[in-house]
Parts: sequence; C-alpha cells; structure tokens
Amino acid sequence: MNLNLHNRYGGNCHALYKILLVMKMITFLLIITIMQVSASTFAQKITLNRTNASLSSIIDEIRNQSNYDFFYNKKIVKQAKLVSINVKDASLDEVLKICFKDQALAFEITDKTVLIKGKEIKFNFFNPIQLPAEKITGKVVDENGNPIPGASITEKGSKNVTQTNGNGNFIIEVKDKAAVLVISFIGYQTKEVVAGAVNGSISLSPSQEVLNDVVVTAYGKVKKSSLTDAVQTIDGKALENRPIRTVTDGLIGLAPGLNIRMPSGAPEANPSINIRGFTSINSTGAPLILIDGVERPIQDVNPNDVESVSFLKDGASTVIYGSRAPYGVLLITTKSGKEGKVSVNYTTNSKIGQMVLAPTQPNSPDWARYINIAQRNGQPNGTGTDGVDAVTIARMEAWLRQDWNDPSFNALRTQFGDKAQQYIENGQFPSGDAGFKGWTREQSFATTKLYDTYFNNHDFSQQHNLNFSGGTDRVNYFSSFGYNNTKGLLKGDLNFNTRYSFQTKLKYKAADWLDLRTDINYARQANQGPNYTGNGGDIANYDAIFSSMMQYFATPLRVPSGNAYSWILGAASILGDGGLINNTRNDIVLSGGATVKPFKHFEINADYSRRQSFTEYSKVTKVVYTELPDGTKIQNNRSANLSSISKTNGVLGYQMAKLSAQYSNSFAQKHNFLAQFGVQTEETGFKSLSGSKTDLFAQDVSESLSTAANNPTASDSMYQWSTLGFYGVITYDYLEKYFVKLAGRSDASSRFASKSRWGYFPSLSGAWNAAKENFWPLKNIISEFKPRVSWSTSGDLNAFKKDGVTPEYYTYLPTVPTTVNKNLLLGGTYANVASTPDLVTSELTWAKPTVLNIGVDITALKNRLNVTYEWYQRTVIDQIGPVDPLPQVLGTDAPRKNNAVSETRGWELSVGWNDQFQAAGKPLNYSLKFNMSDYIGYVTEYNANKTGIVSGVWTPGEQFGQNYVYGVKGIAQNAGDLRTGTLSGTYNYPGYIMYNDVNGDGYINSGNGGFWYSRGDVIKDGFNYPRKSYSILPTVSWNNFTVSAVLEGVMQWRVYNDTEWVWGTKAGADLAYFYTPAFKESTDLGYWSPGNTDAFFPAFNTGRGSATDKYSLNLANLRVRNVTLAYDLPQKWVNKVKLKKVNVYFSGENLGFIYNKSFIKYDPELLRNGVNGYPPLRYYSMGLNINL
Repeated sequence: MNLNLHNRYGGNCHALYKILLVMKMITFLLIITIMQVSASTFAQKITLNRTNASLSSIIDEIRNQSNYDFFYNKKIVKQAKLVSINVKDASLDEVLKICFKDQALAFEITDKTVLIKGKEIKFNFFNPIQLPAEKITGKVVDENGNPIPGASITEKGSKNVTQTNGNGNFIIEVKDKAAVLVISFIGYQTKEVVAGAVNGSISLSPSQEVLNDVVVTAYGKVKKSSLTDAVQTIDGKALENRPIRTVTDGLIGLAPGLNIRMPSGAPEANPSINIRGFTSINSTGAPLILIDGVERPIQDVNPNDVESVSFLKDGASTVIYGSRAPYGVLLITTKSGKEGKVSVNYTTNSKIGQMVLAPTQPNSPDWARYINIAQRNGQPNGTGTDGVDAVTIARMEAWLRQDWNDPSFNALRTQFGDKAQQYIENGQFPSGDAGFKGWTREQSFATTKLYDTYFNNHDFSQQHNLNFSGGTDRVNYFSSFGYNNTKGLLKGDLNFNTRYSFQTKLKYKAADWLDLRTDINYARQANQGPNYTGNGGDIANYDAIFSSMMQYFATPLRVPSGNAYSWILGAASILGDGGLINNTRNDIVLSGGATVKPFKHFEINADYSRRQSFTEYSKVTKVVYTELPDGTKIQNNRSANLSSISKTNGVLGYQMAKLSAQYSNSFAQKHNFLAQFGVQTEETGFKSLSGSKTDLFAQDVSESLSTAANNPTASDSMYQWSTLGFYGVITYDYLEKYFVKLAGRSDASSRFASKSRWGYFPSLSGAWNAAKENFWPLKNIISEFKPRVSWSTSGDLNAFKKDGVTPEYYTYLPTVPTTVNKNLLLGGTYANVASTPDLVTSELTWAKPTVLNIGVDITALKNRLNVTYEWYQRTVIDQIGPVDPLPQVLGTDAPRKNNAVSETRGWELSVGWNDQFQAAGKPLNYSLKFNMSDYIGYVTEYNANKTGIVSGVWTPGEQFGQNYVYGVKGIAQNAGDLRTGTLSGTYNYPGYIMYNDVNGDGYINSGNGGFWYSRGDVIKDGFNYPRKSYSILPTVSWNNFTVSAVLEGVMQWRVYNDTEWVWGTKAGADLAYFYTPAFKESTDLGYWSPGNTDAFFPAFNTGRGSATDKYSLNLANLRVRNVTLAYDLPQKWVNKVKLKKVNVYFSGENLGFIYNKSFIKYDPELLRNGVNGYPPLRYYSMGLNINL
C-alpha cells in the first residue's frame, strides 16, 4: 500500500506511516495464527470407565468433565438401570447415548444444558392407561415485575397451550414435571422453563428486536434506545425466502427514506440506491455501501448471508466515514458463527419469471389503418396520403385467415406463377427495389408478433445456498457458498446473470485480552446479452432493442426459403446472431483484525482489508445476412457493417487500514460514557487495457483478436486516489435518559491540491427520553418518548464528475484528452489526436453538505406500538457551478469554482404494531408496519442566470423536478373552436387540442423569451419523481404457517411522456410506417374523429408535442412487491429424519398493482423515462430451507 503520506497529505506523517505498516504486519500474523487453531477446541471430550454404576453418579462425572448443567427428576433417575461404560475422548452426545441405551429415559441437549425426562408413552387402544397430569401454576411478568396479560404458555412438542389472565397468572396441566414450557409474548424474548422448576413468577426480558434492539452504527453496536442519530436497521430475515437476485431487490419498501429504483428487468441490470433524495443540484447520489466494514458492490452479497442492514441517514451518524459518506451509509453485516454445535443450513429456490405489462401489438390490418390515419393527419387538415394501400390491407386480412385463395392474391399468382404460393404464405414478395434487398416493405402483409418472436413466455432460474457455523467459547466460525442464476426472457440461452459467492469468517479468542478475526470473501459475476446492430455498450442496448419492436409488424420472420431472417427484422441481432456482449468480474476480499483489551473498559482495534477485482469485457460484432429473391446472401439491414471484436481487461485494487482506541464505562450505574478515536486510510488504483480489431476471418468459428484482420486499436486507462482521516466520537448518557454525542473527522484527499486538501467535519447530536422522567404521566402506556436533534457537516468527493457521470481524480491537474481519429489517416494509420486541456484551479475543494435532523422515537403499549418520525434539511454548499465566461480566443473553458448551493428538505415516518392472540387454541402472532417519506430540493445560490432564462440554467428558488405544462381546455370540434386556445405559430384544425389562456393575452405560449419569471400560459403540474413514497408490511404467523407481504406505493408522481408507447405514434410529418406501433393500450382509449368526438385523445398523430396536464401520466400506485407463504414442517417429522428444521415456502415478486392511476397501464418505472426498456419481470418461486 503506497501511502506516500508526506507527498499526499503534507506535513510529517512518518510516524503514522510506521503505525500503519505495523498494522499490516500484525494482521498478517493474526491470519497465520488463526489458521493453526486446533480443531480440538470445537468439542468437549469425556473419558469414563465405570462398571455397574448408578446413572446419577455417571451424570455427576459427566457434569464435572463437560461443564454442562443437568436437569432431571431424582425419582426417575434413581429408578434407572445401572450403567457400565468405558470410553476415552468421546463426545458428550456419544457418552449419553451409551448411558441411556435400554433406559426408560430420554435426554435432550439445549445450549449448555442436558434435560433428562421419561420417554413418551404412545397411546395404545388395547392398553389405554394414561399417566396422571401435573397441574402447574405461575405468573408471567416483565423485567420490572409488572404482569404481562395475554402471554402464551405452551407445553413444548404438544398442542397443549394456555394464556395468562389480566394479572399475568396461568394454570396449565402437563404430562409430568419434566415437561418444558415455552413462554412467549410479542416484544419479549421467548423463554423455556421446565415445568417442575416453576415457582412463582417467570420474568421475560424485552426482545432485542424491539426497544433494546442492537443497532450496528459507525462506531459499533449500540442499543436502539440509546441512539441520538437517524439510524434504521432491517433484520436479515426480511430477505429470506424471496426470489431476489441481489440484496437491493429485497430492500425495496422496507425503510422510509430509502429510494430504490428498478427501471429494468434485464438479468444483468442493477437497481439504483439513494437515501433522502437530492444530493446536489438536480441529482440523487448513492450512499456508501460497506459489507462488514469494506466497500464492495452490493450485488456481490448473497442475500442469505445477511444478518442485518443498517441505514445511517443523517450526517451525525455517518461523520466517522467523513468524505466517503456524505449522503448516507448502508452497513451490511453478514452472519457469524456462534458458540454451540455445528449448524448446517441449506436453502434452494426455483423461480419462474415472466414479462408483465408489456404492450399489446395490433394485427397488421389494424396497424396499417392507423399508419394511414397518421400519414393523413401528419399534413395540414388531414391532407396526407395513405402509407399502406387497400390491396395490401386486404392481403393482410386474408393472411390472418390463412385464406390463400383470396382474390387479393390473384395479381401475385399472375406475376410469380409457381413461386407465388410460397410468397403468399410467407407474407412478402420480390419488389426489385435494391434499397429493400429486392423485397417488399410497405406491401408486406404478414403479422409477426415481435414480443412472441423474441421472448419466451417465461423462463426458469434457480439459486442454492449452503452455510455452516458453530464454535466454542474461544473460537467461532461461519462459512457459506452461494449460487444464483437468473435468466432473461430472450429466446435462446444468451441472456443471463450468474453469481457464485463464497465467504468464511473466523473469530478466535487467543487470550482474555486478545480477540482475532479474519474474513475471506470471493464473488464471481458473469452476464451475457445480445449485441444489437453492434451498438451495445457495457451491457446489451435494451433501449434500442425495444425501440425496434415498434415497427415492421407486417414483415415476416424469415425470407420464403426459411434460411435467413427477413431483411429488416431485428431478430437477426436480438437473438444473438449479431454477436454477444460478455462481462465477467472476479472479486476477492481479504480482511483481518485484532482487538486488544489491555485493561478493563478499554480496547484497541486494528483492521486491514484488501480487495482485488478482475474484470473481463468482450464484445463480438458479427455481420448478419439475409437473402435476395434469387438466394444470394447479402447483409441484413439490422446488421453491423463490419464484423469486429473488442476486449478489455481491468484490475481494481482497494485497501483500507484502520486503527482505533475505545474506552467505555458506566459510573455509579448512572453515567454511561464512550470515547473512540481512530485513524483510517484508503487507497484505490485501477488499470485497464483494451484492444479491438475488425473483419473477423471466420466470425462463426473463432472470436479472438488474433483472428481479425484490420484496424487494430489499443488503449489503456488508469487512475488512483487515496484518503486519510482522523476521527473521534464521544457519547454520554445519564440514566439512559439524557444523551449527547460529539463526533468529528478531519479528512484529506489526493484529488485536491495540497492547500485545499484537508477538511474538518464536526457533528453534534442529543436526545432525551422524557418517558423516564418521574413526572411522565403515561408510564403504563408509553415507555419511550425520545426527541432527538443532530447537526453535522461532511465533505463530498462525488460532486466532481467530468460529464456528470465519470468521476474526476485529479481536479487540480490539467489533463490532456487523447483519442484516435478513425476518419483521418496519417502514414497509412489512424491519426492520434490530443485536445486542449481545460483550465484548472488549485482552489477547487470539497462540496460540503450540512444536515439538520430532528426526530422522535415513541414506544408504547408494552412494546406493541413503535413510532419514529424524522425531519431533515440538507444544505450542500460549495458545489461546482458555472463561472463567468472568458473570451473565446482562449480556446478552452474557464476553470470551475465552488459557487453553487442547493437544499433538500424531507420527512420520514415509520409506524409499527405487533401483537398476538389465541386462534383455535394456538398463539397467532401478527405485525403491521407502515413507512412513508417525502422530500423536495431547490437551488439557493447559482452564479449564472443573470437574465433568468429557464433553459439549461438554474435560478435561486427553483425546485428540482417541477413539471411545467399547458392546461387542456378541450378538443376543438369545429372551426369556431379554433379562434381561441390554440398554440401560436402552428396550424390548427378540428380534432386538435385547445389550451387554457392562463394570462388572458389571447395567445397560447410559454411566456416572454423563455424567462423563469414569465411563463405565459404554462402552469405547474406536480413533480417528475416519486413524492410521498410509502410501504405497508404485514406479517402473520400461526401454527407453523407464516404469511408476509411487502406493498410499495407512491401517492404523487407525474410525468409527461410523448413517446409512441403512450400516444400510439410519434410520426408527425415523417413516414408513419416507422413510428406508429398503435399498441392496444393506447388505441383502446380512442382518438378524435368526426364520428368519435368524445374520444380521450385528440386526432391521431396530433397533440403530443407540448406537455399538458390532461395527458401527463399520474404514476401514483400501490404495488404488491412481494407475498411469501412459509410453513415449518412439524418438529416430530423433522426429528425422524435427524434434522433441526425444515421450512417450505412459496413466494411471488412484483405481483401486480392494487391500484395504478396511469391511463396507460405499463410499469411506472418504465413510463418515467420513456418506455424503451426491459420491463420489470414478475417472479413465482418455490423454495426449501433445511437446518441440519
């Protein structure tokens, strides 16, 4: 790790360099030490040699050697047979099996306890003697001694159950005093007690999933009740038993303020993640994602390995991460081993995916008629000419009926004789037009359903996961293996995404003062998609693929010979004949660390992680052929002009070292104090090498650079960045009633010049649990009422992007862009070209988000009700904005400045209720959670826009995402309606839209010269991003069955979409044959005509050019994101096959909408950005979860 701290950060950091070097050495030695841990620590060994000894004396000896507790009825053990045993270094289980052989007793091992009881006597009809029942009485109370009414008491392994009364008392009859009672109540930890040991009250502790939930934060694990920041945790169980490909897929709807968009159903596509909305001017950045403390792609994580996910939302909770996390953090903690026997878990899931809400293509005759209407209306007063003649439409109708003797085909039979029949049945005939490869275009008359041609109705995918864990009081371990294969719906095995994952974690208590840990992760991602017309990028160009599926519906799939795709049909490239795009990434992450506890309450933590990512990219472009009428092969119109191959191999290296010291203590059982200080450094370097050539020798045989002939190119790319940060955090609370936290971080980044490299970012937060005050009047109702407030600042490195997308790593250095000009030959080779670099300034520095967060946490009604509310304002100062222009003779752009400011304001609400009651004599547990959030963003400072123009420049006070549209007055029915309310500067006819004259000036326009202060007749019409997002999460468990659901919705969301998916055409005055799909979802709404004056749309092929309120899409919806039904097989069945637990589940993902307010019923995620994309898929799955 080349820290080079003196050059990068300035000053004398030699001592720090030595410390970090020592950390590396320590970590390496830790790994070596851990690998040598003896396997003998994983099991207790027992040696015994006794003859005809009493069972009680044998139990005493086993207890002494194993440190296990034994619970039994002395009477039944005294009556046991004598035991003879001779074993050496045997396991506890082996010894007990020998002792209890041929005995009328049975044993059960739970944690560090052995329960001995009489064997169950099965009912015999011919000998119906029953043992007398034992009556057990008791009382269930909470941690403060208060009674818990409604708690369930169940005799374990039976259907015998009762409940406590209003005073917490209960009576239950069990078979004997050795029976085990299971006591449970919502909000409390389930407890098991032996019936004979019940003597008075049974105390339940609050559940860790409620008030005292342990939350993973930036500085360690803390109780939820102690939080002063905006942090929310999701249990990994929420991701179980679901047919999801990535963790992100499963997090949708589970937390307020977490904005996840899934605009594509392609198997290799990844959803976008954002926390709390706008992070800079009109953009929404992503949070820092850490998996077990290491930055990694979230799609590499196996969802089945997740223990918990914490969302750090405000700056006070993320300040320890400094400039790496200005807009939130996702802390994903994976599972770890626990003390106890080896536990093996296997899960498998098979799912079927299908496309939903895809457009419905018309048959060719209907399509042709809409083409003709569009052609006519594309000219003034409907004077355009038809695009498809009447004879062709007649042939289309006959072709659908397969009426090959229809009179419309007579002319073809006369012209082509014996060949006419094959042309008629195929739906296309020779035209002699070289531009159309000798075949017809507008005169083709087949009906080719393109979605049926390219896509399967469904496809099958699967995943498998295996993990095992266990440990002793000194060593614990966890290892997992995962396989996830998700297929796309394109026909053929050419579209998929596959993930292999492996993880192994080991924790070793080397001494009372030393804990060691290692974590090894490996992930392999591989995906493949079609290279459509040679224009694919990193993945398949699905926008172009779906765009091609809106035209040429009358073109047959193949030429009459059946040998090649028809000359214009996109199937040639869509189904892989045009080449494929492949991506492979192999990720390895090695982590090691140590915790040293030199004295009580104080610990030192050292951690080091290294990630190596190896990427391979390959794009093969093939020429696809069709046939002329005489059988000659010729290039297909939907083919690339040249065959070619491009390859890129890249290596990314990331490493992180962190050293921290922490002191925590409680004084006089009142004052709780924690202080943590640390230093962290990160470094990332990337290198890639690319090459390409054209003209493959044999494109269907060999796909390599060495088997291509011409135009060789080679290029490379590289970057490097590093950060260094010192941080500290101090927390204090008094009686867990008053809380305060101070934190800060000083960061340096190699991206800036030395004089502007460092930044200091402090935070302050506090909370008060008023419910713990003596004066609190609602103690029996509300146990927590905790207002919180936090203020913080941080630095933003993500604001520096060249084109809004590509990160900049050298903001203070002028970089010379270079490229290869393939249109210019010098000396017989392509010319290398260098461009003038942009001017830079050494004063460019961090953008600085400042966050104010006010929240309140409420827990009430015995932990049944939980409410959290947050309000926040994020102000981002020193953003990159425009500068005053310099003379054009300069030849380049002026240097950028930190001179823009924006704000985001929002709120979040989470309400949860959980309870239980008896149903058919068995406890029914249920919970219901409601989440909701909203935000807005706006500009407060912007250097340019002195004149107030609205195009491409921002104005202080302007809101992000605000829609501006014309108001629709109606549709003109006659010439008289056209005198008012029509757009200025265009021709207008009956059937056209009439608009509201808002300012009453007699003209319809957008104002005076496009200035923000004069918008004419344009009005505001909502926002183009989701507002008031919400989710509903119900769960019900009863009698081994569990049903859960995720309902995800948006209350306000409006977009204007002018595409042919909505309007049926976008031809305008152009040739309608290309731009008129006339999908049924649009045409069913109706278009104005003299005979249909009450239609929804104006005249076909009019009105779409200007955004309007009536034809804006209301994307408000409530989606059924997931429904899962799970069943735990009865324990007595499971025990017979020597298993611990077997769970069978059925799950559905993206199951549909409870309501969808858009007048076009496509998926809202597609409609928000046009619709030329891969629709999100619906999945049905069945799975099995087995615990050994």
